[in-house]
Amino acid sequence: MATFIDVNFYSGNALAKFYLPKMLKQDFGRIIFIASEEAVMPSGEMPQYSLTKTMNLSLAKSLSKLTVGTHITVNTIMPGSTLTEGVEQMLIDMYKDSDLPKDQWESDFMKNHRPLSRIQRLIRPAEVGRSTAFVASPYSSSFSGGHVGYVYLLAVVNNAAMNIGVQIFVFLFSVLLSICPEVE
Repeated sequence: MATFIDVNFYSGNALAKFYLPKMLKQDFGRIIFIASEEAVMPSGEMPQYSLTKTMNLSLAKSLSKLTVGTHITVNTIMPGSTLTEGVEQMLIDMYKDSDLPKDQWESDFMKNHRPLSRIQRLIRPAEVGRSTAFVASPYSSSFSGGHVGYVYLLAVVNNAAMNIGVQIFVFLFSVLLSICPEVE
């Protein structure tokens, strides 16, 4: 459990603690957390993961209150089930002894384990990256303090290692924008 909290929560908290004062001083920046629909609709399969993603939502909401009236936005991307290395392994573990052909594992998983998904497929990590790039861009300056569900973000535009990598990338990109606001 500690590893999930360290990677999925404390890493983003530490980055925000370090960079937010610099952003406030410059009156510009983007803080973006990568959470998951698991934060608000836990599947029950990964309670420790869901807990950390709910923590991200709370942290983002709290930080956004510190940036009211500034040009700093704090948001959370909440994709649904994403085809990370961890999910790939989970599918293998779930279906390796079944008669279901491998090319049907994803649709069967979504139908039987994620019936509330609107897109009924696993999201690819590159899609999360593109969504995150939009939220980091100047085009998203009109919203802060909220969470962006993947389906809604598409209309506009889990492996723990992936989450920390994306958080670090987003913070570095945000810092670049904070240092060089003319980079748009």
